[in-house]
Amino acid sequence: MNEFYEICSTAVCNNNANFKPDYTGQNPHGSKSQCGILLNDWIGTIGGGTQFVELNYFNNLHTGVVGIGSILTVKRSCFKNIYYDNFYNEPYRGTAITNVKGNSANTTKLTVLPEVWNYNTVDSSYRGIYTDGSDLTTSFIHIKNVTQGIYGTQTSFLQTSMVSNCTITTTGTGIFWVNNPQAKAMMATGNNIAVNCPVATGLYKRVSRGAIYVGETTLFKPVVYSISNNNITLNNAFYGIMSNATLNSKIKENMIRINQSSGSSDVTGIELNSNVNANVSCNTVKGDYAGGVAGITHGIYTMQSAQSYIGCNTTDSTFRGIFFGGSCLKTNIRGNELNNHFNGLYLNNQAIIGQQPHRGNAWYGPFGSFGAVNMNVFGVSGSKFYVDSMLSSVYFPAVNISGWFWKSSGNTYYCRQQPIPCNNSTPILLQLDSIDKMIAKGTLEFEDYAEENKAIAEEYLYRTLSEDSAMWQADSAYVSFMAENMNEPVAYLYDAEAYLKAAYQFDSVFVNLIESCKLQINQLVDSINSIDEWHKLNPDAAADSVMHLWNDRVNNLTQTINNLEQTRQAMVTNNITHAELKNNIVISGKIPELNTAFLNKMEIGFKESDGNLQYIRDNSAELLSIAQQCPYSGGNAVIRARVWLSMINDSIDYDDNAVCLQSGVYRLANKDTSQNIKPNEIKIIPNPANNKVTVELTGIEEGLCKIQIRNTLNEIVYDDVFDCKKQKYTVNVSDLRQGVYSISVNAVGKKSIINKLIIAR
Repeated sequence: MNEFYEICSTAVCNNNANFKPDYTGQNPHGSKSQCGILLNDWIGTIGGGTQFVELNYFNNLHTGVVGIGSILTVKRSCFKNIYYDNFYNEPYRGTAITNVKGNSANTTKLTVLPEVWNYNTVDSSYRGIYTDGSDLTTSFIHIKNVTQGIYGTQTSFLQTSMVSNCTITTTGTGIFWVNNPQAKAMMATGNNIAVNCPVATGLYKRVSRGAIYVGETTLFKPVVYSISNNNITLNNAFYGIMSNATLNSKIKENMIRINQSSGSSDVTGIELNSNVNANVSCNTVKGDYAGGVAGITHGIYTMQSAQSYIGCNTTDSTFRGIFFGGSCLKTNIRGNELNNHFNGLYLNNQAIIGQQPHRGNAWYGPFGSFGAVNMNVFGVSGSKFYVDSMLSSVYFPAVNISGWFWKSSGNTYYCRQQPIPCNNSTPILLQLDSIDKMIAKGTLEFEDYAEENKAIAEEYLYRTLSEDSAMWQADSAYVSFMAENMNEPVAYLYDAEAYLKAAYQFDSVFVNLIESCKLQINQLVDSINSIDEWHKLNPDAAADSVMHLWNDRVNNLTQTINNLEQTRQAMVTNNITHAELKNNIVISGKIPELNTAFLNKMEIGFKESDGNLQYIRDNSAELLSIAQQCPYSGGNAVIRARVWLSMINDSIDYDDNAVCLQSGVYRLANKDTSQNIKPNEIKIIPNPANNKVTVELTGIEEGLCKIQIRNTLNEIVYDDVFDCKKQKYTVNVSDLRQGVYSISVNAVGKKSIINKLIIAR
């Protein structure tokens, strides 16, 4: 680190459109100043003093304060009209306060201290705070009228970022945290966030319009996202809190208000997508549903997430109270109150949540339709509710399918009787026909996408059993399941992810040493920031000499951290190599397996590129082809792909309702599971394909057939005609990227026939 300073005098940074004439050899510049203050490898404070007049003002700039590889504190500073100039291309452009990792191994940390009353820290700007490779601590600041409040990625090793008691008003996202695998925790607590978007139309969704977004690129990263006691208001936004592909996230005691009466978008209060072991408890989500369809709003929305605890929440006046989609195995849903919905609880026709014995959920209503709906009529046994017959009708909602709710004696769970109702709780499953056993025996049934859903469920069970050998070795059904899958894609993918998981983990000795160094650095930085007070107490001491001594100590501790990480890097490299070997074995399989293999490849390549965003851009087409699939057929990799893309573009539309409907997820299933070709159908051989595919027709025997291949964006990538009498047509697909496509064949007087094509290499 270089010298440390405290800038505490009154200062004004204001762009002047009438720059002095450029001198010979001057670097090119845009119409705005690139930044107000730029700090490299620096320790110190921007702003200070004790009087209101002692403030720094930053106005009409491309960026405000930019720290690179610095330990930076910002206080008593105002930023206004910080909007990016397209001449510059930094990822943090348009940000009031920035701190990013530099080329050195220096510790990076940003602290934004409480402001004086009666002013906003950031106002009328593109973004408030941006961190990359730096942890963040901020509280009691105001970020008003921005497109994005706070963005954070790649938080420092074993550090915690904390945003607390802040006020944020935004037209985009309030807090956006993505890809922080090395962090200990990312915490947002006690904040007031209002998302004020233009009126939204259509049923698509994007991550750029919500209060708090957290996402990881794979399910095993150990960082914990904790979101609690926030007060969120949504005005034509898409979500209050969205958690994508995270492990052990905690979403507790938040208040979310949805004002969506003028929009028609699919809006969620709390949304879990492909999470594992999330805790959503003691939240209140209130909408403006009044008996019609004023926006398809959901209180709590859970999709493809395992081992979720959803307890003691209150949903009120949303179109649906609690929604489940896809394989949500071992969910524990208990003690929730559902008030004034069209449907209180809704399971789509892919949903399995596990058995729910005596959970104490209450359906107060009123309901425009059934209090509880289960569209998975074949898999209803995997989501049974057991309710004490002595309870009132509040615990027995009107349901669409008999046999879903069963009366039986037992001890009912009540939130009010629990000393700590918002804690995690392990699901209690009945043992006679548990979900795990049903997967192992192949008796778990879904409506459509039988093969895809089977692959998703088997991936979950294989991971569960592999991590608990005693469990599967004691049961013959599990022994058979493991033996059958040992040399299958599900096993190779698990092994690859196990090695990747090991690459992100830290042993206890490393953790203790790093935390000791970080603690000492924090203490020294506090001393540096208080040098004036120290000098008043020690007037005869040489303050500059003491400052240099503290600086040297910070440098030594930083170098120690760097040395520890270099030692660990050898282990990381070894795990990455083994992960790549296992992942490369998967060259064929079901759609979710092929998608997962590609996302694992992304994880390996991104880590080898040292987190270079260009690697994501270079693979964005393949990522998009997965991200825009229906999650119920594409698996958890669909959500993971969306997290990858959110790091370079948070404004991509995802219309799951339309994509899944087009693919058949929501239609009533055909009980005939025969794979025989039916009249007026096409067969694709091979599928998945590599370079060539042959299309075989049935039911069309004359005239000209028009054949088209479309990608997931519905763009035509192949178009031709052939003689229908030939019944077969071969297509060269060697120029098409890996991914999922649709093939359509149309003949005069015949209905267009569509089938899926997977290209895997």
